[in-house]
Amino acid sequence: MQTGDITKILNQNTKMDKASLDHIFSILYEEIKSTANRQLAHVHNHHTISATVLANECYLKLLKVNHLNHEDSRHLLNYLARAMRCYLIDQIRSKNREKRKGQIVQQNFTQILGSG
Repeated sequence: MQTGDITKILNQNTKMDKASLDHIFSILYEEIKSTANRQLAHVHNHHTISATVLANECYLKLLKVNHLNHEDSRHLLNYLARAMRCYLIDQIRSKNREKRKGQIVQQNFTQILGSG
């Protein structure tokens, strides 16, 4: 299957079935993993996430999409790159939230303003 065949599958008006998505993903896997490596190169201290994990997370995201509205494989790869960035940002935010969780102090108005 070549890029033209991938474009035909992507342009179908029906819902993408898992078998077709698996097939497209397996054909484009090396490019997807290469994109994941590029995304990880921009992230400081990314040692907890590998390119394989990032590629597989994007696959799981694709499974949740009802209809892939992409023109061709290049468009799909750009979509996956954006999904990877979003995933990495979410991971960084989560890690920072956990790191600073103990620094938040809850106070009510009486404690701040005094009781008088």
